[in-house]
Amino acid sequence: IMAVADPYVIKKLIDALVDGGSSVSLSLIGGLVALFFALRFFSTALDSIREYLFARVEYGMKKMISLDIFKHILDLPVSFHSDQATGGLTKKISRGISGIQTFIFFFAGNILPTLIELTFIMIVLGNSFPPIFMVVFLIFAAVYISYTVILSNKRQKILLESNEEDD
Repeated sequence: IMAVADPYVIKKLIDALVDGGSSVSLSLIGGLVALFFALRFFSTALDSIREYLFARVEYGMKKMISLDIFKHILDLPVSFHSDQATGGLTKKISRGISGIQTFIFFFAGNILPTLIELTFIMIVLGNSFPPIFMVVFLIFAAVYISYTVILSNKRQKILLESNEEDD
C-alpha cells in the first residue's frame, strides 16, 4: 500500500503546486511532504522488520533441514557411502539447503510482495485511468515476466553445468 501511495502523494503535491500556484497553503505542502516522508520511512521500516523476521525463520529452517539431511545420510546403508564421493555429496547438500533458502527468500521477500503491489497498481489504474492503461500495463508486465523466465532458464542450464563440474 505504501509503495503505491508514494506516487499518489507526489501527484497530489504537484497538482496542488500547479493548480494553486502561489495561493497554495504552506500547511498543505508541508503536510503532503511530511506524508511522503512518513510513507517512505514506514516502508523502509517494514522492509527491515521483514528481513529481520525472515533471518530468524531462515536460521531455524536451515538448522532443521540440515539436521534432517544429516540424520537421513547417517541412516543410509554403507554401500551408499562407499559409492559416493564425500566432497560431491557435501556440495550437493550445501547447494540444496542454499537453494531452498533462496527460493523461500525470493518467494516471501520478492515475488509475493511484488504480486500484491501489482494488484494494487492495477486497482489504481483501473479506477483512475481508461482501461487501455491497464491493458498496456498488463502487456508490459507479461513481456517482462516472459523475458525474465527465458533468461532464468538459460542461466539455470549454465548453473547445472557448473554444479556438475564443481561436484
